[in-house]
Amino acid sequence: MEIATGCTLVLLSLFCLPANNPKTAMDLPLLVLSLIGFQIALYFALVHRKLLRPDAAWLPAVCRMDERSCGSILATPEARVLRVPNYSLGMVYYTILIILSFVPAGIDEFLLELRLISGFTMFLAVMLSYSLIWKLRVLCILCFVSHSINLIIFLLLMVRP
Repeated sequence: MEIATGCTLVLLSLFCLPANNPKTAMDLPLLVLSLIGFQIALYFALVHRKLLRPDAAWLPAVCRMDERSCGSILATPEARVLRVPNYSLGMVYYTILIILSFVPAGIDEFLLELRLISGFTMFLAVMLSYSLIWKLRVLCILCFVSHSINLIIFLLLMVRP
């Protein structure tokens, strides 16, 4: 997805937040990070399913996949958890966060569960980062951006009262 389209989605989401939600300011960072994470996961899904060329000229250079970076890991065992592609798990996770960001008290109602799921994503992030760096020897910028997004989401959920 083009950066302009991604930015448009983020800006639209800012104006569509429910006005009656007193915690909107707290949910906004979760929403924005979840939208970005979802777009990265969707990009991986489209490339893996060959619905999008990984090196399309219209993609920003940082997002292009080649055989020395992100593109080389999609078929590895490390790209799956219990036979489910990591991008699929990410899309579900981010979708849940996006939906709950729009529901008044949605995040707060499921805070414990979200903290547990987010903790699991951090465990996976550490394992996947280790695999990327030491086992596969691949520097996938989009992977590390996703792991960073998950870390920030985890911290936001943990400091939430």
